[in-house]
Parts: sequence; C-alpha cells; structure tokens
Amino acid sequence: MAEFNVVVVDDEEVVVELIQEILELLNVDYYAFARAAEAFRFLEKRKVGLIISDVNLPDMNGLHFYQKVVNSFPELAGKFLFISGLPLQGELKAIVDTTRSGFIQKPFNIPDFRSAVQKFIPR
Repeated sequence: MAEFNVVVVDDEEVVVELIQEILELLNVDYYAFARAAEAFRFLEKRKVGLIISDVNLPDMNGLHFYQKVVNSFPELAGKFLFISGLPLQGELKAIVDTTRSGFIQKPFNIPDFRSAVQKFIPR
C-alpha cells in the first residue's frame, strides 16, 4: 500500500489517544494536533490521505478549518472525517452530504470509528 498519512485535530486528549490506538491497529501513520492552525502548517509540508477533525476546536471552528484547507488543498475536500458531540446538522450536514467526507458522533464505539476510517484507506 502507498504511504497513507492521517492528521488528527482534536483538543480532547482522551479522544486523541483512542483515535491513535485505532489508527495503530489499522497500521496507519498519523499526526495529532490540538489546534487547527498547527495542523494547517503541517498540511503545507506533507501530503495526507485523511483529516480527522473535531468540529469544536479551541482556535478555529472545524468547519472554518475545513474551508481553509479546501481553499488551499482542493484535493482534500472529500478526505475529512468530522467528529462532534453534536448531531449532524446544518452547514456540517451540507458538507458531508455534498462531498465524500464522513461524520461520526461522540461518544463513538471502536468498531464504528474503525469502519469510518477504513472507508478512506486505499485498498
């Protein structure tokens, strides 16, 4: 399999640790960031196959982060897996419905999250 990198953007340490465990089980390289600005700087230097992003981030709304990323890297438009404690609705629902992006609500179970991530991994 070609190199497949995942960026994780979430400020909740326990959530990041769970996601990291799942990605390790899937044998996927990942880079975790607590802030969207840090993740964006990383994206300027490295290609990734998936961005797992919380919707509520301390420095930028996850939807604004999505727009900033897609404006600079249009090829990543359908490569987001959004996570949120809130249900899928409004602008986020429109993004998920019109792109190949995904959504999973917190708290999530491991099999559902793993399945959501696997949809993005090239076979």
